[in-house]
Amino acid sequence: MHDLAHPSPLYGNLPAGMIFQSIVKRMEKLGIDEAQEIIVVSDQMQQLVTDIWNVPADRFTTIPNGHFPGLTAEFTDVDTVEGRVVFFGTLHPKISVPIMKEISQLPELSEFVIIGDGPMRGKLERIDSDKIRLTGYLSDAEAFRTVASAEVAINPQHVSPLQRASSPVKLYNYAALGVAMVLTEGPDVVRELGERGAATVVREGEDFTTAVREILTDPSLRMSMQAAALDVATEFTWDERVRSLAELYG
Repeated sequence: MHDLAHPSPLYGNLPAGMIFQSIVKRMEKLGIDEAQEIIVVSDQMQQLVTDIWNVPADRFTTIPNGHFPGLTAEFTDVDTVEGRVVFFGTLHPKISVPIMKEISQLPELSEFVIIGDGPMRGKLERIDSDKIRLTGYLSDAEAFRTVASAEVAINPQHVSPLQRASSPVKLYNYAALGVAMVLTEGPDVVRELGERGAATVVREGEDFTTAVREILTDPSLRMSMQAAALDVATEFTWDERVRSLAELYG
């Protein structure tokens, strides 16, 4: 279980969306009922599935997402661009456009690069700021090079049960590229990155933009967060996840 698709706005906002959601929910429940083992990407995803379908906890194994070091290693020495902030990922309804707008107004910001595409792109395009650059989809190499050049990588989101249960792949790539992060609270990986000093975790209602400004204006803080990100990333590789999966099948 990577996500619970049936409550997603991508289904609910369609014509006859409730019917689509009902069908998807039945398919997800069928998969759970017939599974010998249920692998989830976070402990909070396990709890969410348990709450919705009353599935016993002993049927779950948690194996989070990860990153491929071979795809990111060549970009860890990319020169940092002063004042650059980057978001990398799908522009889905979970992201907070108002926070993106606030960040685009920071005087310390030189450029706000938004890599990716999705249903929220139109709203981002309407933000009145000459510092925003929406790139659309990029190749892995272009995207990783751009992220690695940032002083701060961000993931501002609306907090929700689905958001908390997620295991965002972008965060594993942010860490592998050695970038200081500002992240909305919620997912298990966000808590871990905050505890290890690689990210500033912003709780719901707190000032996300101020946290970004603090890193942009504090080189020593930024450097310590970059080092912490690279350190914790060694534990987030797909090789580690495969070992966990192999132990499960063994």
